Amino acid sequence: MAGGGVGIYVRDSLAGTYERVTANVTELEYVALTFAELNVSVCVVYRPNSVTRASFEEGLCRILLELPPGRDIILGGDFNIDLLGDPHRNTIGIPESYVQLITQPTTTYGSLLDHIYVKAHDLTNYSSGVCQTYYSDHDATYVCF
Repeated sequence: MAGGGVGIYVRDSLAGTYERVTANVTELEYVALTFAELNVSVCVVYRPNSVTRASFEEGLCRILLELPPGRDIILGGDFNIDLLGDPHRNTIGIPESYVQLITQPTTTYGSLLDHIYVKAHDLTNYSSGVCQTYYSDHDATYVCF
């Protein structure tokens, strides 16, 4: 798979305190980490345009099922589904218990392709935003907790 890529930046003080989560998913690029002492799992996914929505939803479901239960979950990434312009944007397989935090365009084309969803006991613990970049047609999205 070429052209994608995912990553999670972790504060130095947390560098040795996470566990990687794996699932049998080959059609998506993803990384998932669980931070036990923070009671949160973080998952970032890239969906290439060549992957159908059905395959995306199936792969995403398999990833989410591997995350430890009872924790807050942050799910983000480039889903290649425009939440501002796609008429089928509400049918992308994200469970209703997840709240989308990003509401502004994330690309230079005015589309919102880079999503961040949170499933949390208390959403007031989370803040998010979009940072302009000068090296890509996608801006950087972030979530703080």
